Order: sequence, then C-alpha cells, then structure tokens
Amino acid sequence: MSSLKTLILLILLSISFNCLAVQNVADSLTIADTNSATTTNADVPQYDDTFYEAGLVTMTFFFLIGFCILTAIGVAIATLILLAILALGFFGAFSTSIIYGLYKKSLSKAFRLFMVLSFGFCGAILSSLIFIFFNEILHWFTFENVLLQGAILGLLSGFVAGFIAFQILKSLTKLFIAKLKTKN
Repeated sequence: MSSLKTLILLILLSISFNCLAVQNVADSLTIADTNSATTTNADVPQYDDTFYEAGLVTMTFFFLIGFCILTAIGVAIATLILLAILALGFFGAFSTSIIYGLYKKSLSKAFRLFMVLSFGFCGAILSSLIFIFFNEILHWFTFENVLLQGAILGLLSGFVAGFIAFQILKSLTKLFIAKLKTKN
C-alpha cells in the first residue's frame, strides 16, 4: 500500500512540476515580448478608412466614365472608317458600271454590271462575317483562312445572286411594261 501511495505522490508531483514549468516558459515569453524593441499598436497612427473609400469610389467612377467615353469614341471612329470603305466600294461599283455602260452604249448592261458587282461586294462582306462567326464557335481554321474562304465564297455566290436578281428584275420590268401598254 505504501508503494501505491508513493506512486500517486510522484504522479502528483510530476503533474504539478510540469504545470509550473509550462507557466514559467509562458511568463518568460511574455517578459521577452514586452522588453523587445518592436513598436506596439499604440505607436501606429490610426486613419479613418471612410476617407480613402470615398476617394477610391470617386476615382473608380470617373475612370469608368472616361473608359466608356473613350470606348464610344473608338467605336464611332471604327464605324465611320468601315462605312467609308463600304461607300468607296459601292462608288467603285457604280463608276465601273457607268464606264462599262458608256463603252457598250447600253443602259441595261451598265445596270446588270452594277447589280452583279453590288451583290458580289455585299456577298463577300456578309459571307466573311458569317464564316468568322461560325469559326469562333466551331474552330475550323485560322482567322486569315476563314476570312479568305468566306470572302471568296461570298463573292462567287454574290455574282450568281446578282445575275439571278438581274434576270428576275428584267422579267418583272418587261411584265410591267406589257401591262402598261395593254391598259392604254
């Protein structure tokens, strides 16, 4: 029984010694921290965060407005350039058809050439845009190849559509002239 009492006494002493040792280590760390040369939170100046938040919100708002304005200006310039290119293309088709009509001395041939060139030009542009759109979805080829394929296919289909449209318009014109002659 005495050995049991001795064992319990030793366990209690070791537990108490360990508790004292842990507390001494914690106290020594606390003392070391207070004696260090680092600054405390009391030395750091405290700033009001609402002042900076208001400035950041204001600057972000003005940058956003400036970005929107510059984007609108860029879109307007790009649109004007594209419209100028389209206008030059149609004026080229118009002037070419007039020169061809004067050379052949036929208004019908001039109008047919204008329709074929206009349909070909529009077909090349629309087909290129459609091919680019489908290429973004399906990833066929590189951008340059798709643009060239779309332009060639659109140009050829535009020429065919121009000839067909001219023949339809020619037959409708003949039909309307015949109707006008029979009424008089």
